[in-house]
Amino acid sequence: MMKTLRQRARVTQGELAQAIGRTASTVSKWDQGLSFPQLSPSGLKALMNSLECSLDELIQAEEEWMKGKEAKADDHSGDTH
Repeated sequence: MMKTLRQRARVTQGELAQAIGRTASTVSKWDQGLSFPQLSPSGLKALMNSLECSLDELIQAEEEWMKGKEAKADDHSGDTH
């Protein structure tokens, strides 16, 4: 979902990273669903401005990320290594 928001705003990973004081590598992890932004209130405002999105959209993105994370955990819970 973060990638969708970023692409909708027509912002590159590098541009977003610079706007919010993170690295492009960090933004890439968000795009891949490997992590989710943990930002200060001012960082959150910068993220919303850069992505041209609302707080509700970011909350929805986080909820979707959490569901995906839980699904991956469930998929691996039956693994026997």
